[in-house]
Amino acid sequence: MFSNEKDEKYFVAALQGIEKLLEGPDGKGKHSTAFTTLSSRYHLHKAARHAEAFRAGADHDRDSGEHALAHAAARAIFAYACALQEEDAQGVKP
Repeated sequence: MFSNEKDEKYFVAALQGIEKLLEGPDGKGKHSTAFTTLSSRYHLHKAARHAEAFRAGADHDRDSGEHALAHAAARAIFAYACALQEEDAQGVKP
């Protein structure tokens, strides 16, 4: 995927960090079940809050201990998935 091994290493690590948030000890992450019941804008708001926490110096989420940007990225993915669902419900074709 990447021509630079170092880029690939950290990209894969980032994806694994996001995946870790989606899978809890019981196989169900806090946000992975029924996330599409919430709006894309709600998830985008949450993503922005995690990104802002990181910008302000909080590298890790105080509740989960996971990286703040992993939370932001997961919420951004949820927002995108919900936006696709919302467009589909409105009959919008990509």
